[in-house]
Amino acid sequence: MRTLFLVALLDSAGFGIIIPVFLFYALQLGASPDIATMFFAIYPVAIVFSSPYLGLLSDRYGRKPVLVLSMFGAALGYIVLGLASSLWLLALARLIQGAMAGNMAVAQAYIADVTNEEQRAQSMGKIGAATGLGFVIGPAVGAWLAGDSFDNSSLELAAYTSAALSLIACISMAIFLPESLDKAHRQQSRSKPLSINPFAGVPSALAKPLMLPLFICAVLFNIAGAFGEVVLPLFLKDTEVIEGPQGLMWVFLLSGLTLSIVQAKLIAPVSKRFGEYLMFIAGAGIYGLAFLVMVYTASQASLPGSVFAWCLAGVGMAFFFTGLQTVVSKRAEPHERGSVMGAFSAFGLMGRVVGPLLAGSIYASLGINMPFYLGAISLFLVVLLALATKKKSVVVN
Repeated sequence: MRTLFLVALLDSAGFGIIIPVFLFYALQLGASPDIATMFFAIYPVAIVFSSPYLGLLSDRYGRKPVLVLSMFGAALGYIVLGLASSLWLLALARLIQGAMAGNMAVAQAYIADVTNEEQRAQSMGKIGAATGLGFVIGPAVGAWLAGDSFDNSSLELAAYTSAALSLIACISMAIFLPESLDKAHRQQSRSKPLSINPFAGVPSALAKPLMLPLFICAVLFNIAGAFGEVVLPLFLKDTEVIEGPQGLMWVFLLSGLTLSIVQAKLIAPVSKRFGEYLMFIAGAGIYGLAFLVMVYTASQASLPGSVFAWCLAGVGMAFFFTGLQTVVSKRAEPHERGSVMGAFSAFGLMGRVVGPLLAGSIYASLGINMPFYLGAISLFLVVLLALATKKKSVVVN
């Protein structure tokens, strides 16, 4: 678990370094704001296709080799990003990175392999804390590396730093991470034909009792998240909350720190007291509230207020994803956890495809506040659907 904690930290830090500067770099290469936000959709599109397949491969051949090779691929993607001098190379780099990021489903399956049901939420919370800490370090470093001007922000140094972190994570796993899935379960999975269709495991996952509404909750949450996260740097610039990329440092630094603290200290007691189901419902509600607070504080050009709003979003995100991932993992057998978590990741991330495709156009044509308002509505629907599903679950049980 310690090795996986370190890997999650390095992986999220590498990804986070790119966040503050990517949108502005796309604009420098000639993209319009609506096209630039669409580049964010390439990453989750690749995850949607790769996540189920990587999960299936990890069920057949083990979690470790899939994790090691995917981190090596991520490093290559960041190198391509650093070399990108045109929009198509930028797109290629995002495609590679997204394909390799499908390994998060494998990491979730690894945690499920090595924990019992009582320990699972706490263990996923610890890995979530590592991810949150990476998002503390990564965007802060990326904003610092980018400089203090929107006009000449640099992506190359940030990209190569991310590549180095990915290589360190790859080597650490290759040397120190033990395999979590025993040979018997790998053989059981290999007894079934391997489909070249990456979504082969989706129908069986959705066929499990009350699983479809949980998957839909993930889609709606990710649509809302994409609406807010994709336009956030541009939104804070246009509302004059920040004057340059380095202004984003405090937003990402403190919100990531909040997420990490919640994952490390609050997940276990909250899940024990209220259960994972109520925890993820509360997370959706808190995330929606954060969107509304962000609109108000930005209208006042308040950096401290905007930082508070995004810290609130970090609390909601921590509760939602840890709770929902735990609920889904408990409904999967050991030999199918990789495929089920892969299907869950792919299905949910369709929201990260739809959101960026719409966010830029909504921002440009309906007003800069509208992505946050629509995101809050989507999160309200998550709360209603989850509550209705919880009642059905009680009846079924």
